[in-house]
Amino acid sequence: MKLVTLTLTGLVVTLSAAQAAPAGAYNNPNYPGSTLSLAVSGQSATGQLTTIVASGTNTLEVVGGYQLDMYAKVASIDHACGNTSFEEKGASINEPTESQIAFGLSEGFGPFSVPVKAMFNSGTTVLCAYSLWSYDTAVSATLSFTTSATGSAGQPGAKPPSGYTHAVAKCKKLYEGASKKNKRAKCIAAAKRHYHVK
Repeated sequence: MKLVTLTLTGLVVTLSAAQAAPAGAYNNPNYPGSTLSLAVSGQSATGQLTTIVASGTNTLEVVGGYQLDMYAKVASIDHACGNTSFEEKGASINEPTESQIAFGLSEGFGPFSVPVKAMFNSGTTVLCAYSLWSYDTAVSATLSFTTSATGSAGQPGAKPPSGYTHAVAKCKKLYEGASKKNKRAKCIAAAKRHYHVK
């Protein structure tokens, strides 16, 4: 499997060829020089926020700047993206596993890098991203990646997520004392399930 290495503002991410944006992305001829690419920052694990970085450039200066729309869907149900955000929004209406995870995020003019944070279920996800001016798509990009069923918190020796640490502290504070020991244990067990901590 071919590896692709991307450098994003000091962060280097190595993706397998299956995770690299395909060459067949849509380019509107009315926006020459517009580019868009997607990369996963770090690993994607169930129960944890995943950061997707959309980067590129917009060379044609337009009033109000450009915006980013992004959709996520289960690859086994639908692995194709529409050419435009309008097409993808229409397709998502009949697709229960698809959701819009970014709507109108500002890209501005020239080079841009926009982080998008979302949580994903385990399995392969397809992202469809669009750089737009008003409702007109300038360029699109897609990315396919896999989210692991067990987060880093489930790996031996890994530090639990900060949300889990805060939840446990809250459980201990709410249910102090020997008389509330069972409620405290149930609260902590619920936090473990929620944050996928073993």
